Amino acid sequence: MDDKQTEANVDTARYMSKLRQDALVVVALMGVLFFSESFIFYTIITTVWDSTPELSSIFPVYVLFLLLVLGVGTAACLRVYSSIKEHMYTFRYYD
Repeated sequence: MDDKQTEANVDTARYMSKLRQDALVVVALMGVLFFSESFIFYTIITTVWDSTPELSSIFPVYVLFLLLVLGVGTAACLRVYSSIKEHMYTFRYYD
């Protein structure tokens, strides 16, 4: 059975509505990721800034690490969403 026949046998409006709900879940997950990682980074930096003189010299490395963690997390969330969108009719995800 091809994709067009599969799409004809399902309620497309329902699937698109559920896909939008999944998109909101992915956006919420990204928001939690950004908030928690930023909060942890901020807490660590403000706690040890005065007591560790070397911190100011390696601060850009910490920022780069934070950006990499957030970038990888964002890429993973977007990949999950695109996978759901790609396979929602194939696997009858919302039935």
